[in-house]
This record gives sequence, C-alpha cells and structure tokens, in this order.
Amino acid sequence: MNIKKTIFLILSIFAISNIGYSEVQIVGGIIYDDRIFGETPECKVIGYTYFLSVLSLVEKEIAGKNSEETVNRTVYMTVNTNRALKQKGWNKSTSEIENINLYYKNKCRKINMNEIKSTNNTLADKELGYIFLSHFFRYMKGIEMLEY
Repeated sequence: MNIKKTIFLILSIFAISNIGYSEVQIVGGIIYDDRIFGETPECKVIGYTYFLSVLSLVEKEIAGKNSEETVNRTVYMTVNTNRALKQKGWNKSTSEIENINLYYKNKCRKINMNEIKSTNNTLADKELGYIFLSHFFRYMKGIEMLEY
C-alpha cells in the first residue's frame, strides 16, 4: 500500500469516527461544545445566532454603536435561521426572533453556565468575556433556557 492510500485511509477513519460527535467552537474568545444547544443542526444554528445577537449588544455597549458588518451579520443570521425553520414547517410567530425562541424552547436544550468558558488570558480580554457571558446568560434566562 502506498503512502497516499495509507494517509487517506487514516483520515477516513478519523472522519468516520467523528460523525455524530460534537465540535468545539470558539466565538469571540468564548469556547463551547456546540451540543450545548442540542443535537440538531437547527439548535446549533440558533445558538450561534444567539451568540451573534449578544456580540452585537456588547459591541454597542462598549463602542456606543454597532458596526455595519455586525448589524448585517446579525440580521442575516436571524432572517435565514427563521427562514430555515419555516421551511421545516415551524411558523409559530410573525416575529422572526420570537419564532426562533419558540423553536428553541420546544426543540432544543437548556444550557448550563458551566458549559461555556472564556479562552482569554489578558485582564482586558477576561473582562470582555465576562461582559459577553453575563449578557448571554441573561438572554438565555429571559427565554427560560438557562440551568443553574
């Protein structure tokens, strides 16, 4: 067996063995296992959409306004997440974010505060991580999807 076939075989085994497992994500210096939101792709996308919304809120709080890129990215994720849910037959509210929240509350899992960590080492980065996580946990508590 030549070296290319051996490498391909090893990589294939690794790829197959990882099917169905979680993937560690890092968003804005925050690290988490994407299964914290639920096993389905919809739950994971909604969780990421929540992260973007909170990042937008934190950016506005710190900088006094949102960048155009942040606004566009947040709106894009919210609209497209809602569109995907509607295509799957989930249409419980005319409000996009409310429809997303209702799906999450009915189909996804509550998160635990211990499942998300800050990866930052400097004091300033730790403070930003703390601000982000505080807002994120407050949001999840507001939609009754936070475990203590």
